Amino acid sequence: MGGLFGDPTRLDARRPHTSSEFDSLRCSMVDETKYSVPVSIPEHLASFSAHRGREFIKAFLDIVLGHYIAWANGRIYHRDINLTNTLYRRVAGEVYGVLDDFDLASNDSRSDEDVERLERTGTLPFMALDLLQARSQNETLPHLYRHDLEAFYWMLIWTCNCIYDGQEDLEGERAVFRRWWKGDHAWKLQWEKSGLKMRGKLVQPSQKALWIIANHWVLDSTERVRVEIVRLSNRGSQKLYETDPKASWHAFLNVLSSEELREDLEVVGVEGEFLWSAIQTFVKDAEA
Repeated sequence: MGGLFGDPTRLDARRPHTSSEFDSLRCSMVDETKYSVPVSIPEHLASFSAHRGREFIKAFLDIVLGHYIAWANGRIYHRDINLTNTLYRRVAGEVYGVLDDFDLASNDSRSDEDVERLERTGTLPFMALDLLQARSQNETLPHLYRHDLEAFYWMLIWTCNCIYDGQEDLEGERAVFRRWWKGDHAWKLQWEKSGLKMRGKLVQPSQKALWIIANHWVLDSTERVRVEIVRLSNRGSQKLYETDPKASWHAFLNVLSSEELREDLEVVGVEGEFLWSAIQTFVKDAEA
C-alpha cells in the first residue's frame, strides 16, 4: 500500500472538539512513508468509484483502514459512509483513498441522534441492516464500528451492481436497487439471503473480479454477523454483537486473507491476481 501503518491500535490521532474542526477533517495517505489520520487537504479530490480493479480496491482499502484508525484509536466516529465522501488523490502516479466529510463525526460514541442525522445526509442505501430495522420500528441502537464497516460493505455491493464507467446505472432490471434509497430493510435482507446466483445476476460485467471480493464479504455477513444477531435476539439478550471494533476489524481481515478468496480470484486471471496482490499488501501493512 506504500504506507507504514504499524499496529492501528497504537497509532496516535488528534482528537478535535469543535464542529468546525470536523468540517475540515480528512483521512488520507499523505505520502508513501507516513499515514495521517485526520489532516486538512486543500486540494481537488475525485470520487474513486470511477476506478476499477487494483486502483479501486487500493483506494477503497486505504479508506477502510483510515476510518478504522480514526475510530479505534482516535475515537473519531464518522458514521456517514457514502459514495460522495469516499474519494482519492494521486501522488507520484499512485492512487490513495481519502475519507472526507467529518462534519457529522463525533468523539462521543454514545450519541443517540446519529440515525436521524444520517437520514438527512442520504446515507440510507448504505446503512447497516440492524440500524435500518431499528429505524423501521422507531427504535434507536448505539452506532457501533461494525455499522460503519457494514456501510462500506453495502457501498462495495452497490459499486459492483450499479456503477458503470464511474456513473450510476439504475436502468432496466437494476431499477430495483432504487429501493435502497428508501432504506428498505426487508428488501436488502432478502437480497442478502437470495443465494449466490441471484446476488450475482445484476453485477456489472466490468466488476466481476471485484464482485468476488464483495460476495465473500456477503457470505461472512450472512453466516457470522446475521446469525449471531438473530441468536442473541431469540434469547432475549440485550447484548449487542461485536461492540469491540477490533473484533469486527480482524474478522474483516480474515475474509480478505482466506484461501477461498485467493482461489476464486485466480479463476478470473490477471485482474484477479492484481486484486489479490493489492489485498495482501493491505493486510500485511494493517497487521504489521
